[in-house]
Amino acid sequence: MVPINQASSTHETQQELQLWLIDQLTILGVAMGEAGDKITKQRLQVYAKALVGIGRTGLEIALHRAMHELTFFPKIAELEKLAVNDGRPGVEEAWAMCPKTEDVSAVWTAEIADAFGACRLVLADGDAIAARMIFKERYSQLLNTARANHAPVRWTVSLGWEPNDRVRALSEAVQHNRIPARHAMELLGAEQQDELLAALPVPQRKQLTGDVKPNPSGLSGLQSCLVAMRQSTQLPSEVTSEPRRRHFEMSDEERGEHAKRVREQAERLKKERTLVVLSSPTPIAKKRKAAKK
Repeated sequence: MVPINQASSTHETQQELQLWLIDQLTILGVAMGEAGDKITKQRLQVYAKALVGIGRTGLEIALHRAMHELTFFPKIAELEKLAVNDGRPGVEEAWAMCPKTEDVSAVWTAEIADAFGACRLVLADGDAIAARMIFKERYSQLLNTARANHAPVRWTVSLGWEPNDRVRALSEAVQHNRIPARHAMELLGAEQQDELLAALPVPQRKQLTGDVKPNPSGLSGLQSCLVAMRQSTQLPSEVTSEPRRRHFEMSDEERGEHAKRVREQAERLKKERTLVVLSSPTPIAKKRKAAKK
């Protein structure tokens, strides 16, 4: 099969496109085990003449989806429907996106969430095969209805318990332009925000300018308190006046200065800790002092 993203020639004639389509349909037939008498040369020519008006890009989409979504060689009407690229995944891809456990996160469409809800209890009982069949039947119905009504695709986020998997799901969704990068950042705590930025390609990373508020619910302990205080402006002005720059945004010289300041602060804290320990009587010293009295 020719990849979907392959560039097509602007000077390609209809005859050349028909010849290309006949070749691709022949390959599709072989892949589906229906070559030979079932797919004759005359049948392929009829297909080519009927479908050439879709254009190369639409045909590439239809052939790719037919290979991954259908079981039998498609009819002309099926290929015409498959040429519509509304952003919704096919059945198999949609099933793979479903969170099979509570730890797994997902960014899915309304149709995927609905279909998974129909099979969730069966999957929880341990019958993955039956759950998959229920999902495929329900999702296919929802998919056909949505496309027939020309309903726009709508992506939503379902976060699991595993923090690292949240980063995986959100980074994949951002890279496929399913959700905005800023929205993904706002769903994560500070540490996961750094991991998400590291996972994104440079162009999408550069789009994230300015401050992004971390989600305190994704943090714990002192970190959560500090984030909540900073967002409610309860921290001293010297702490909140200048936003913290992320390490990858600094130049080599700035990183060197930053490392130097960190070492100096560490030394000061170490000295202060030593002084506190020396000036504070130990439990044994307290007992000796009490015994002398």
